[in-house]
Amino acid sequence: MLVREFIFDLQFKNHVGLHISFMMTFFICAHSYMLLLLSYLLHILCINVLAFSFIIWLTEETSKYLIQSLRFLSSNKN
Repeated sequence: MLVREFIFDLQFKNHVGLHISFMMTFFICAHSYMLLLLSYLLHILCINVLAFSFIIWLTEETSKYLIQSLRFLSSNKN
């Protein structure tokens, strides 16, 4: 009876230890995955900000060029 209780106790501790190690592994992997996902989203956000900044800059430069062209054309008409 004592041996059976000892074996059960040992199996229970191994089972609990297995669950704890699985949970730790899961949380470590989940946090790593969340950090990876967060860095990926920040990377996309930075690329989008740079792209929109470039589009805004390009629009401003194009509008400046168009205004200069219109001024030049209107001055040549007179």
